[in-house]
Amino acid sequence: MITKTISNNKSKSWEQKAAEQLKRKENKEKEEQMMKEKKDKILDKKKRKFEQEKRRQENEYKATQTQALTKNVDGKLKAMSKKQLRSIKKTRINTKTGVIELVDAHKK
Repeated sequence: MITKTISNNKSKSWEQKAAEQLKRKENKEKEEQMMKEKKDKILDKKKRKFEQEKRRQENEYKATQTQALTKNVDGKLKAMSKKQLRSIKKTRINTKTGVIELVDAHKK
């Protein structure tokens, strides 16, 4: 059995309306604050990730042993095995971070 509540059509007093309006305003401010905190958290996470990636690339570059290849090393490169050729990397500057990074020699 469904029961209905009977509402009396009396208008609310001014104090009740003001209290409801104040409560709505407080809820809206709290919601905006929560949204701002959430956005800040996301931005901090992105910033941290970017900095970690930059540090990782810098450390990878520092840890490498480099050897300049001249034009006359074609014979040496072809004499290497496929596995050794895969380990050869080129350096380039990442446009986003401005850091020198290592890239596969055959990728563009």
